[in-house]
Amino acid sequence: MAAVVVPVVVNVAALPLVSDPMSFFTRTLPYILGTRDYFNSSILGNGVYFGLPTWLILFLRILFTAITFGALWLLYRYYRTGDPLFWFTTSSGVLLLWSWLVMSLAQGYYSMMLFPFLMTVVLPNSVIRNWPAWLGVYGFMTLDRWLLFNWMRWGRALEYLKITYGWSLLLIVTFTVLYFRYLDAKADNRLDGGIDPAWLTPEREGQR
Repeated sequence: MAAVVVPVVVNVAALPLVSDPMSFFTRTLPYILGTRDYFNSSILGNGVYFGLPTWLILFLRILFTAITFGALWLLYRYYRTGDPLFWFTTSSGVLLLWSWLVMSLAQGYYSMMLFPFLMTVVLPNSVIRNWPAWLGVYGFMTLDRWLLFNWMRWGRALEYLKITYGWSLLLIVTFTVLYFRYLDAKADNRLDGGIDPAWLTPEREGQR
C-alpha cells in the first residue's frame, strides 16, 4: 500500500510547484496511455505495426496477464515470508515484464530496470538458472542486428521483435519454473514447507 500511496501523495503535493501542472494531464498522460507503432516493444505496439488482428492482440495481452497472475500468486503464497529477498526481487521483475508487454508503451531501454531480478541468478533457488531464461535476456539486452537482407521476412521480424520475444520468454520461463516446482512439491506432499526443489531444502538447513 505504501508503495502506491507515497508516490501519489508526493506527486500531488508537487503539482502547485510546477509551472504548467495541467500539461501532465493534457499532454504527457495521453501520450503514455496512447499507442504508437514505432519504437514500441509492447504487444499492442508491435501488433499495430505488423497489422495483427485485434482479437489476437487482445488474446496475447490476456494470456500474459494470466501468466503473470499465476507467477505472482505462487511467489506470494510460497516465498513472501520464507524468502522475502527472492520474493521481492522476482515479483518486481515479473510485474515489470507484465507492464511492458501488456500496457500500451514500452521501449528496450526499460530493460535496465530488470537488473535486480537478473541478479537473483546467484541465489540457489533462482528461477533463471537455465538457458531459456538467458536466451530471453539475450533478446532484450544485446544490440545485435538481425536485418538479414537476403531473408528480409525473417530478419525484419527478429530485428523488431527480439525485445518483445525476450521479455515474453523470460516471463514464461519464470512462471513455468514456479509451476513445476509447485507440481513437484504437491506430488511429494511437502507444500507446507514451500515449493523449493527437494535437493535445496537439506542444503539450506545445513547452512542454518
